Amino acid sequence: MKYLFVQKKLTVFDLSENEIEEVVNFKTKRFFKSLIDKTVLWKAKQLNCLLLTGDAKLRSEAEENEIKVHGSLWVIRMIIEQNIMSAKSAVEYLGKLKIINDRLPQEEIEKLIKKLKS
Repeated sequence: MKYLFVQKKLTVFDLSENEIEEVVNFKTKRFFKSLIDKTVLWKAKQLNCLLLTGDAKLRSEAEENEIKVHGSLWVIRMIIEQNIMSAKSAVEYLGKLKIINDRLPQEEIEKLIKKLKS
């Protein structure tokens, strides 16, 4: 599947009281401390759109709800594919990212760095 990022805009949704109630009543297999996590899951399902998250619990819940989900490394790959960032710059960025965010999959970062260097 190919993605093209051309809109360069952010849409912020204001939820009505009824929608907030729908989110609260939205059944999930996992407990979410944050209403925000449950809200983005609910909205992604409602809009039938891609969900970007680095949270493993949210990712699992999204996948079980048949919501297409990606994380940080996918975003970086798309930025490179769209020629927004060069492979050389991406390698430098990924090296820094490994240091500052140890929650990311280190092996996957290394694989991407090797791929970009070749």
